[in-house]
Amino acid sequence: MGGLLWELPIGILCIATGGYILMDSAPALLSQTIALAIYPILEAIWEFVVRLKLLPFRGSGLVLFDGNVTLILSAVIWMTWPSSSASVVGTLAGISTLFNETSRRVL
Repeated sequence: MGGLLWELPIGILCIATGGYILMDSAPALLSQTIALAIYPILEAIWEFVVRLKLLPFRGSGLVLFDGNVTLILSAVIWMTWPSSSASVVGTLAGISTLFNETSRRVL
């Protein structure tokens, strides 16, 4: 039950971000890029909070690493927007998901 309470906000954030992207598909690429820049910032903040909760457990350093990678990826999105919107959306979302899921599997 404790793990569910920590993962629930991330799940709600994923659903809200996905719903926004689906509903706003006319100017899709630019708005998706902005949504995918905001989401990782919020996710990274949440990862830092979760890391503090998991300090005594093995693998908690990976959660901190995941938060840092996610924050860096978000900065890359902001710095390259809007010129590289076409390539950044899939690439950075995939990389963030890879690190996110890897850190959760270790714990």
